Amino acid sequence: MLGLKYRYKRFGLRNAVERFFGHLKQRTRRFYNNINSWSIKSIEDYATEIAIIRNLTTAIKIQGGVLLG
Repeated sequence: MLGLKYRYKRFGLRNAVERFFGHLKQRTRRFYNNINSWSIKSIEDYATEIAIIRNLTTAIKIQGGVLLG
């Protein structure tokens, strides 16, 4: 299709892209299997709350573990 060359490697260390997508697929599968859509308004609201919590914890780590208000 694109004319790109590749080399098939059966054993050995997987490259970073393969690990990333494997991790992404695993987390997506875990999220899909564990979400309880009956108890929340919508998936979008749930995802927004996850993003807010992650951004808050990242900000706390950047500030040296102290939440400044």
